[in-house]
Amino acid sequence: MNKEDIPIFNLSKTELIPEDKEVVRAEANRAIENETEEMKRVLREISIPMNERVSMVADELHAFQTERCKSYGRNPPDKPEVFGVPIEYRARLSKSDSIGGFTNSIDNTVVVFTYPNELDMWIAKKIAHELEHAYAYHQNRADVNFEASEDDPQVIVGCYRRGGVTLSPKGEYGYFLEEGAAELGAIEYFTEHISKLFPDDYESYLKERSKFMEEQGLREATKDYLGPSYNRETQTVQMGATIYAYPVGVVKSLIDELPEGRELINQAHIRGNYVPLAREFEKLLGKGTFRVFMSLPIKEESIRGLGELFSAMNERERKTIMEKLLHSRPYDKETLRRRGVL
Repeated sequence: MNKEDIPIFNLSKTELIPEDKEVVRAEANRAIENETEEMKRVLREISIPMNERVSMVADELHAFQTERCKSYGRNPPDKPEVFGVPIEYRARLSKSDSIGGFTNSIDNTVVVFTYPNELDMWIAKKIAHELEHAYAYHQNRADVNFEASEDDPQVIVGCYRRGGVTLSPKGEYGYFLEEGAAELGAIEYFTEHISKLFPDDYESYLKERSKFMEEQGLREATKDYLGPSYNRETQTVQMGATIYAYPVGVVKSLIDELPEGRELINQAHIRGNYVPLAREFEKLLGKGTFRVFMSLPIKEESIRGLGELFSAMNERERKTIMEKLLHSRPYDKETLRRRGVL
C-alpha cells in the first residue's frame, strides 16, 4: 500500500511541515503492518473452514468483481482473504450486535459471521455482500494530532472512503447509498448465480418465502428483502426482513427515477465518484437534498423522512423536512445554512 496516497487529516492547531508528514506516513505504515498481522492472527485462530462450494463462490466473485473494476477504469484490489467466524465471536470483533459481517480495507480481509447449522447458501450470499464492499472504491486516511504528545504524535489510521461512504472527522456520510448498492449487487448475484449452486436449498427458500409473505400479507416488492435471521435467545433461524431492506429500496428508487440511475450508482460505488449522482439527485429533489440523503443513518425514521422529502410539494415544505432530518447533524445543517439552502 502506497502511503503517498493516504490523505492526512491534521487535527493539530499548527500546520504540518514536510518532515511532520514523513513521520506520520512512517507511523501509519507501522500501524497498518501491526494491525494486519494481529487481525489475521486472531481471525485464523477463531475462524472455521469454508465449504468447498462456498469457497467456489468466493473465487467466482473475485473474478466477477475484478472484471467489473476494470470495466470502470479501476485497478482491482488484491484478492481479499475471506473468513467465516462463528457468531459468538461477533462482540469480540465488532461494536455492532446486528451486522452479518464486515470488510477491512486496511488488512484486506472479509469476515462473515456464521450461525449454528446455517445453510452454506446463506453464508455464500453474505460473502457476496461483503465482497461488494471489498471491491468498491477505497481510500484510507491518517488522522494526526501533535498536541497529544510533543515527542510522539498520535496517529490513527482508518478508512476514509468506502464506495459511496465517506468517513471523516466532520461526520460519516453515504451509508444508505453504499449499503443499498452492495446489497442490491448481492441480491442479483444470489439470484443469478448462487441459487444455481444450491438448487434444493434455493427451492426450499422460495417456498418458505412465499408462505411467509402470504401469512404476513406482504407485497411482492418485498420478496428480495426476506431471508433468515438468527434469534440469539431461542437459537433458531426465522424468516424476516433483512436490515438492508430500507437502503436497497432507496437505491432501487434512484435507479428508476434518475436518468441512467444504475450507472450513476455504480460510478459512486465502484469508482467513488458521486458528483454526477449528486447533480441528478438535486435536479430531481432540490438543492442540498443530496447532502441530507448522504448524512442519514440506516434507521426507520430516515426512510420515513426520505419518503416525505421525495413527495414534498414545494421548496418551503422541502426545507422544513431537511431541517428535521438534520436534527442530529449540526455541522451539515450549518453548512447548508451558510450556502443559503436552509
